[in-house]
Amino acid sequence: GMALMSIGAAQTLVYRTRSAVLADQDRDGPWRSFWWTTDAYATARSLEFLSLTGGVPARHAELARGWFRSRDELKNSFEAAQRLVISVLLDEDPYEWLDILLEMEAKSGKWPPSAVLLAPDKEKPGERGPAHADDEGVLGSAMVVMALKSWLSLEDV
Repeated sequence: GMALMSIGAAQTLVYRTRSAVLADQDRDGPWRSFWWTTDAYATARSLEFLSLTGGVPARHAELARGWFRSRDELKNSFEAAQRLVISVLLDEDPYEWLDILLEMEAKSGKWPPSAVLLAPDKEKPGERGPAHADDEGVLGSAMVVMALKSWLSLEDV
């Protein structure tokens, strides 16, 4: 949806996409990820798209907020970065997530590797494969920087 907006796609297409995103929210609150081990990524991107296209409807925000508040144990910097974005989009306190991310940062300036990318299993089409490691911490660090940028831009609004 955000890609459609960035290329100036017809509003009817953007709003059809918005309707699909709204309909795709899980009844437990998140949007389900296909390529990631955590639903935090799909939830953050869905909330971001909705906020850019007329706002997050109250019912959808409350479902997402319930899921967000009853979160499982945090596993990695990739997920913490998504949760920072979600906290801002749901008007939750982002400082917990900022503290967590700052504590996770290594002396080198990178964040720890996050094995979160799922690839399809070539032997079993339609099934998600194992999580792939981000051995160098590039993906995790990039996601943290993106989340910090989002937080800063949304703080200025």
